[in-house]
Amino acid sequence: MAADPVVLYRAWLIDNGHATEAALAEIEEQVTAAIDDAVEFALNSPQPDASELYTDVFGDESAAMLNGVSR
Repeated sequence: MAADPVVLYRAWLIDNGHATEAALAEIEEQVTAAIDDAVEFALNSPQPDASELYTDVFGDESAAMLNGVSR
């Protein structure tokens, strides 16, 4: 964990006065709640139809063609 960039950046933010431990803890709580809500939504949503398999996978048709994939 000593080389974990998240841990190092968190320490840097606190050490350099850019954030407090309390502020970062509040952010973590908000992010955890948002993730929990998203997971609950996904688990309670119906499975998408197989026809949606490639929907929103590529930015545009040319990207799909460059990768040799066609719908």
